[in-house]
Amino acid sequence: MRIRVKVCGISGPAVLEAAVESGADAVGVVFSESPRRVTPRQAAALLAPVPARVARVAVFRRPGEEELREALAACAFDFVQAEAECAAAVAAVTRVRLLPVFHDGPQLADKVRDWIRSPRHGAGVILVDGAMCGSGRCADWDRVAGIAGTTRVVLAGGLTPDNVGDAIRRVKPWGVDVSSGVESAPGLKDPSRIAAFLESVRAAENQILMEEHR
Repeated sequence: MRIRVKVCGISGPAVLEAAVESGADAVGVVFSESPRRVTPRQAAALLAPVPARVARVAVFRRPGEEELREALAACAFDFVQAEAECAAAVAAVTRVRLLPVFHDGPQLADKVRDWIRSPRHGAGVILVDGAMCGSGRCADWDRVAGIAGTTRVVLAGGLTPDNVGDAIRRVKPWGVDVSSGVESAPGLKDPSRIAAFLESVRAAENQILMEEHR
């Protein structure tokens, strides 16, 4: 298995370079209210050197039509990340693939099951975050593990270089997403923590592969 890694909340060239050089599969820029928020013009300049192998993700919560159009006009994105209930609104504006966000809670499995059965499932990848977006709190890994076998899940929420290995071994997600867990202060990412996060992901990935081949 290979775990995809998304580094979210990129806001400066040094951090972007660290994510790309460390082997990130995707980078996200935040357009919603956040210490990591960038403007469409800043995003376009920042993402210009990103190689084709790295997916570009426009990150929103519940985007309005105007802000969505403005961001997508400024820069080419591979995914729009937004709350799952915004799927219809996003589809009305763009054909860029949606990375829908689901929040952990007792109804998580039911909500994901309904999504999978609907035509909105689209790219077949979902992101599962903690109960509250941006809180830095982990989702219930056992609960997420219960749905990881039914669709491709990107696990987010409270992941750090120290705990991402355990998260991967327990959930076996398709991918992981990190933002505040590689920061030295809110909105200030640490390139060394990004590198450490990727190293932890690859170490867990290799451990799982060895166990599967025993």
